Parts: sequence; C-alpha cells; structure tokens
Amino acid sequence: MLTSHFQHLYGTANYTTFTKDAFHRYIIHGEKDAVNPKKKGTKVAPHYVLIVGADEERVLRCRLMAEDEIVKDPFAEKNFGAIIQKRLKEADEFYHVAIPCKYFFFIIKLQWDPINRVSNRA
Repeated sequence: MLTSHFQHLYGTANYTTFTKDAFHRYIIHGEKDAVNPKKKGTKVAPHYVLIVGADEERVLRCRLMAEDEIVKDPFAEKNFGAIIQKRLKEADEFYHVAIPCKYFFFIIKLQWDPINRVSNRA
C-alpha cells in the first residue's frame, strides 16, 4: 500500500514503508530502500535513460499483459499496432460522449460575469 509521505509532509511517522513519492526518491535521490525490494506492489515506473541526438528520435513501446497471456511477438506492428488502434478508438468513443458535458459547463462559466455577478447570456 502506498500512502503519503507523512514524515516529509507533517514531520510525523509514516505508517507504511513505501510512500507515494517512492519512485521520485529512488530515481532522483538514489534512496534504494524507498521502493519494495521484493518488486511487489500496485504501482510501476519504468525508467529509461536515452541519449537522443539532434534530429533523431527514439520510440519506446510498453505493453502490459497478463502473466498467462501468450503472444508470439507482442511488439510486432500487427499485434502492437492493432491494440493501440483499438484503444484509440475506445478513447475517441468515450470522449465523444464526455467532452460535450465539459464543453457545456465551460460555456456556462464563460457566460457568467463575475464582476457584475450577472449572467451575460441573451
């Protein structure tokens, strides 16, 4: 279980060893004991160090799979690309429904005149 770093925030003892800032403490400050040495938990933070020259690019592909899932070549374009396209389509369908609500509230917010405390709608 990860929790806030009470020692750092409030000066009181943490009630768990591994806190929400564990990855930051491990990578930035080199605190090796900040993360679970058993490599068990509910969070993951891949860390890659790349040197990319001018006008160059690098592509990192990450695919989370169930332990019992067997894919011959998980990063082949026909496998990896198909999953990415499927997820993009799902996200587009989700946000097609979700964004109009956000847009509606944004418009209402713009129509309110906070100085005069009145609506500037027609």
